Amino acid sequence: MNNIYKILIWLSLAIACVALILSLTSNVTTLPIGGVTNYDSLQLQSEVSSDNVLDIRDTSGTSKFTIDGSGNITTWSGTVSASGAFTLSGELNTQRIIEGGTKTTLTATSTATTLTAAQVCNSAIIEWDVSGTSSTLSMASTSLVVADCSTQTGDSFRFLLRNISGSGEYITVAADDTTSMTLREPSGGDVIIQNAESAFIDYYITLASSTDSTSDVVVTSLQEAD
Repeated sequence: MNNIYKILIWLSLAIACVALILSLTSNVTTLPIGGVTNYDSLQLQSEVSSDNVLDIRDTSGTSKFTIDGSGNITTWSGTVSASGAFTLSGELNTQRIIEGGTKTTLTATSTATTLTAAQVCNSAIIEWDVSGTSSTLSMASTSLVVADCSTQTGDSFRFLLRNISGSGEYITVAADDTTSMTLREPSGGDVIIQNAESAFIDYYITLASSTDSTSDVVVTSLQEAD
């Protein structure tokens, strides 16, 4: 009987060793990671191109982000939040792009004020209830805009300027620095935004430099439709 027990013990040990060797030498297809895991680098390679090299799933097991064996992103669902610059080379095909941004309401009571780089970079809409019949709104300087958001030559962006003042009160759009910024308007247009009117403001960075950045700022005035 003792011999039988010994045989069973040795057999169990042999099976455990074989299982351990197989686990160490076999390819790992699923790597469950919980908590915080830090890696200096992580390289993933599928055994065959038909397998996904990365498959991120939610708690219900639904794939939310997958990369196939050829390195192509094949699934990307859910909300994506990112901060900082996002650089993309190549073609981008989307069904629809909804541009985000904030609305900034200027509270300055002076008849002249200058927009900040943060205001023009982050705002989709800027509105001003001016003080006095005539008020001047200077655009944020080119150098500050380049330092804040439009860092490359050829960058451009747009926001809507609204005059929400009372009757007879208007805004004159001006360049902060006529040396580095050229203010432009469509033929037949102007840079005077009457009350209840709006304008598209388009920034075009013609040169991004640490010393002498330049830009064209286009003011396209809009009136209420008939």
